[in-house]
Amino acid sequence: MELNSNPTNVTDATDQPEFFSNWGVQFDGHRANASGAANVSEEETADDDFYRHSSIVTTVYCLAYSSVFLLGLVGNCLVVAVVFRAPRMRTVTNYFIVNLAIADILVVLFCLPATLLSNIFVPWILGETMCKLVAYVQGVSVVASIDSLVAISLDRVLAICFPMRFQITGRRARLIILLIWIVALTTTIPWPLYFHLVSAFPTSPEIRLCLEEWPSERDKDLYFILANVVFCYLLPLILILLCYVMIWIRVWRRAIPTESKDAHIDRLQQRSKVKVVKMLVVVVIIFMLSWLPLYAIFIRIKLGSEQMESWEDVLLPYVTPVAQWLGASNSCINPVLYAYFNQKYRRGFTAIIQSRSCCGIIRTTAADYEKRYVTTTEVHQGASFERLRRETHVRRSTPTENRNRPVVTATDSRPVTRNNSKTPERRDDHHDQQQSAMLNSAVVSTQDSIELNAIHRKWKSEVL
Repeated sequence: MELNSNPTNVTDATDQPEFFSNWGVQFDGHRANASGAANVSEEETADDDFYRHSSIVTTVYCLAYSSVFLLGLVGNCLVVAVVFRAPRMRTVTNYFIVNLAIADILVVLFCLPATLLSNIFVPWILGETMCKLVAYVQGVSVVASIDSLVAISLDRVLAICFPMRFQITGRRARLIILLIWIVALTTTIPWPLYFHLVSAFPTSPEIRLCLEEWPSERDKDLYFILANVVFCYLLPLILILLCYVMIWIRVWRRAIPTESKDAHIDRLQQRSKVKVVKMLVVVVIIFMLSWLPLYAIFIRIKLGSEQMESWEDVLLPYVTPVAQWLGASNSCINPVLYAYFNQKYRRGFTAIIQSRSCCGIIRTTAADYEKRYVTTTEVHQGASFERLRRETHVRRSTPTENRNRPVVTATDSRPVTRNNSKTPERRDDHHDQQQSAMLNSAVVSTQDSIELNAIHRKWKSEVL
């Protein structure tokens, strides 16, 4: 951007579309909002003005940003470690989740510290090179993070709504991830080109700010609207909403493939639908609310700086760091939304924490999951193999039969007579046929239960 030599309010000296750190350095102009930067006195730019806020406000900022930094770094590193340590976790969806975690790690490492420093100190204290580098890495990480959310949404909608038409293979997933980073690296090229250290206060040239200088205001505004607002917020949000609406409709109308119609199965089916819908609603709401305040501030300053009220000039230096914190907090919430709700990730987290090591291979996570999944009696439509076996045993023995009735076992199709007397009983042909039919029914029920488990396991992996 082109800096006015005599800005009349805060927005003249601070107009920039950067997401994080450089938004912090802009608001030192609020001290000269009425009389211009040229009228800033020496006292206002003395050592007392080296810090933006009081010690109490600075402490609150440090605690808030530090909590997001620690939670985001640990959570996203755990996500990456679980996927790479457990071979069976290396699926297409998990590849996108890992890419999202890597982008969020970059946000945490580069955005949060620089944002915190720029919200504490008036001048930019990291130098010219870091002014360009931090701005570029911030832009790349934010774009890659948002595009990864879109990729996860597209992967889910293809797997659930169009499972037979288009499948994202591992090779396609790697190409999509590569495309995400190419888009992120290219769309943010103007930031390292136009960010410079600028002496915004003529009376204090030693105080330099990391600001954005464009050849023309028109190019700057056009880039802000298209690159930042449309492609980094509105368009991804619309795509995510469309994908999750399609998933919601599909899951709500889709019946689990089974012939059983009892009430218990209906309750399980309804519970699964509600669980998926809740997760999708939370994802959309968290994404939208995390970024909405910061984009609202951007749009207000960019498109309505001439009508900026005096109370807004006073409020913006305090509101903007909170909006920045909310946007960055999405990076630490993502592991909770996309990983912690998954049972495999929870077991992977537990295994890593117990082993106290991020290296090596987790060989028990997937196996333990399968073992728990198969032996649980109330997860496969309310009728697991063990439950069907017990029901078959009940059908083979009724209360009206005495101890002398023939007993059929699964290993021997011949009736075995239990008789306390020494006189053998004559076996009835009709009774033998009845016992044989019961055995066949038991075998068929067992086979059906195994097929039911396999079908439901496939359905659950697609939907949940």
